[in-house]
Amino acid sequence: MELTAAIKGLEALKEQCEVQLHSDSKYVVDGYSNGWAARWRANEWRLSNNELAANSDLWSRLLDLCESHDVTLHWVQGHSGNPDNERCDQLATGAATQPNLPPDEPYEGAMGEELAPRATTLVNHSSQSTAAHNVRDSLLSAGVGLKRQTIFRAVEEKDTKFAPTLLELMKSEGDPGIKSRCAWALGRLNYREAEPSLIIALKDSSVEVRKWSAWALGEIGSARTEAHLRGALDREEVEAVRSSIGGALKKLNFEPTRVHVSQLTKALQPPKTTDSTLSILIDKLEQLDSIADADEVIRLRTAMKEHDPSFFKTYMDWVKRKPAIAAALKDDRQVFHT
Repeated sequence: MELTAAIKGLEALKEQCEVQLHSDSKYVVDGYSNGWAARWRANEWRLSNNELAANSDLWSRLLDLCESHDVTLHWVQGHSGNPDNERCDQLATGAATQPNLPPDEPYEGAMGEELAPRATTLVNHSSQSTAAHNVRDSLLSAGVGLKRQTIFRAVEEKDTKFAPTLLELMKSEGDPGIKSRCAWALGRLNYREAEPSLIIALKDSSVEVRKWSAWALGEIGSARTEAHLRGALDREEVEAVRSSIGGALKKLNFEPTRVHVSQLTKALQPPKTTDSTLSILIDKLEQLDSIADADEVIRLRTAMKEHDPSFFKTYMDWVKRKPAIAAALKDDRQVFHT
């Protein structure tokens, strides 16, 4: 998702540009900025341990696009009050909940045309009286490629009779790719009986399994999972998974950005500086009312801009965020005190 977002943004450019690309994915930012993806490509998409690099198709597209422009990537903390990041999250979450979405080809795409007829046959068997046993036995014993294709087609057909078998497969499967795909499918099929297993999967060693299990819990939509999702958010270090958990909490109408009061109190303080002139200007501005003392506020801000244009931009960005931070401090859905 994060790689595709960067790709689509760059593909929208119609001429060569200097680009400052911001992302809350360390995987994307570090993979490009540290030269990892370029080394993977030079090594025919193999890692140092000789395993294949993930998402090579997307990385290849991103590298080609970056070579067409002057691109600098910047990492921003996700779900931390950054206005642009929060807006992107709202747009992405809103889009993801729309009906009749096209398939996410890199994740849900076909595993080869030769698998499609066999997968379709398995799905079509579900209408027969012996369907459950036939599909279960075939799905549990199939190869990885056919399992993936069959899971996708089951969801495409909205065939909920597959759900118990998918849950059984998720519990027994050793392949993280299949396990995460099962989690995705269980969410799409809104199979509530999968909740306990999806909660357990929030602690899985696989990033993909944790990410799609969180997403599935958001789709299933039970408020009982809030505590488990918050616990997972507290211990999770991978940004892609944290973003997925945050999306799940939003779908459950809970604020994923709920943070400790001390963090918001700190964010409410003006930007720090060692420049004494700037410090004096900030102190004076903080004592003024932006409406009643408008003329003096403008004069002091103009002086700040002339003294240090870069800091002035940082300060004004903070001024724009300040009302939202102050409001969040009063909202128990966004802040906790213990």
